[in-house]
Amino acid sequence: MLVQGDRRFNDSTDILKFADEACGGDLLYPRDLKLRADVDALVTWFDAELGPHSRRWAYGTLLSDAKLLRWVWSRRVPRLEAILVPVIAPLARRLVGRVYRITPASVESSLARIRGVFQKVGERLSDGRRFLVGERFSAADLTFAALAAPVLFPAECRAVHPSFAAVPTAMQEEIFHFRETVAGQFALRLYSEER
Repeated sequence: MLVQGDRRFNDSTDILKFADEACGGDLLYPRDLKLRADVDALVTWFDAELGPHSRRWAYGTLLSDAKLLRWVWSRRVPRLEAILVPVIAPLARRLVGRVYRITPASVESSLARIRGVFQKVGERLSDGRRFLVGERFSAADLTFAALAAPVLFPAECRAVHPSFAAVPTAMQEEIFHFRETVAGQFALRLYSEER
């Protein structure tokens, strides 16, 4: 959530648009209407197709490891919250499973959808472009990289996630696969060069 005076923004896209406007515009969202429409369409698509599925896959892969999740959920939170994690973790795990409708079939379906997004992003980048829209970094690039983080584990990502070595071998193998794709390489480059 972002609070600016009496305005509150709790959606990441709304926060990006506000930040762009606050800086005079034409930074994350191009003024050119065609480019802006392209950025908006990609952000909307990533929010719907990549975000929920990357989270479902990651949680679906990690929910069975109660100890690892307790560690993740107690990182970078106030001390009282960290103390309460062992007490609330069993309920939180069940709640996450319900909210994301996690089943073996839904996790596999989400993995396939993530692969589809990565394939389409790779196709878009196949002409050698450095960014998804236009000649510079935009909200489309930022959104893709941020929502791809659960399947890439970029070193520069400040989000709390377990160490790569701590996750199950099958998850590591999928992450390696995603990192090797054109889209994965693109997102990793964004983390290293555009921070």
